[in-house]
Amino acid sequence: MRCVRLLPDVVSLSSCISACEKGGQWESAFEILRRMPGSRLLPNDFCYNAGISACEKGGQWLLAFALLAAMREAGVRPDKISYSATISSCEKSGEWQLAILFLRQMQAVQVLPNEVSFSSAMSACEKTGRWQLALCFLEEMRQVTLAPNDFSYNAAISACEKSGRWELAIELLNVMTRREVPPNRISCNSAISACAKAGDWKRSLRLLQGMLKLGLVPDQVSYNAAMSSCVRGDEWQVALELLDEMMRIHLMPTEISLNAAISACEKGGQWQLALALLLETSSRWGLAPDYISFNAAISACQKGSCWQPALDLLELMPSARLAPDAISHNAAIASCALGGRWALAWALLGLQRPKPSAEALVAVSGGCHRAGCWVALTSLLDELQQGMAGKLGGTSRRKGSEYPL
Repeated sequence: MRCVRLLPDVVSLSSCISACEKGGQWESAFEILRRMPGSRLLPNDFCYNAGISACEKGGQWLLAFALLAAMREAGVRPDKISYSATISSCEKSGEWQLAILFLRQMQAVQVLPNEVSFSSAMSACEKTGRWQLALCFLEEMRQVTLAPNDFSYNAAISACEKSGRWELAIELLNVMTRREVPPNRISCNSAISACAKAGDWKRSLRLLQGMLKLGLVPDQVSYNAAMSSCVRGDEWQVALELLDEMMRIHLMPTEISLNAAISACEKGGQWQLALALLLETSSRWGLAPDYISFNAAISACQKGSCWQPALDLLELMPSARLAPDAISHNAAIASCALGGRWALAWALLGLQRPKPSAEALVAVSGGCHRAGCWVALTSLLDELQQGMAGKLGGTSRRKGSEYPL
């Protein structure tokens, strides 16, 4: 425009800001808006709204807040779009208190909130597990004759899930159906996760199967949540069936899927299956085992008193760039002690840093007792007493102590 000696006006600049907003260029949008007064052009509500939306998409909640304040100072009245974009920017940045503040502010200045305003505030509450507030906003929407959409319900269900309120999560899913708001994958996944946290594996499976009736295809999140419920419900067979089902429908398992399957086998005392799954993690699925994978497998070996596989896994951890932690050592030590290899358990104690845990000392003490190694047992009991005295604020055991262990 300048090349043909035309000066940009408010309309052309607002279109440019809007283009930047749609293209995710919040810096350019903000800069154009900032320079407009210097060109004797006063931004209108369209310019400000596009600028706030650009900042919201760029995760710049402070700039969105500043532009909303600049609007009022310039005598431009903020509308639903202005407030909704600002609330959404606060929600994306985890500023839930500000999101609620702006929702209340727009009501105070008689700007009627819309579905986006309420849903963004509810989503902000969901991220911090404030389910009471989320349900409160859901009720307020109905009071002002706004029909909650799937985004609104999803935020409320997820808030209940994060807070362990699985009954409310299921009820909200049923309310969606009654009010003819079709549940989507996010709704169902949140409800399945809520049941998983409660250890209700049967209900998790029913919800997973119910997704197909709704015409929804379960994803990794759906299966992972259902498998997690099997871990809590001690249903290792069902967890493995779900893993097989994922592969049958060509859904690639994730680290969470395999960790859930390994943990389920560990809880069910199936150390051979836990070990097989761990070894297949990288060879079959190309995934990197993590601490959860190894620790669950070693714990499974502990329950089976299988000391050799436990030690093999402990030695394998550094090759996976994992340094064995207290859980790894404790499980390996306990597996050696239970397997009658108290000398190996004793040797592993020296590898624990900064010092052996009480659980490890108790496990080795039991092995020494069964083997009749009284000198070693006395030393371990002394260490246990010192550890207990330290926790209680006391000192190490002295000779002639009034209360020997």
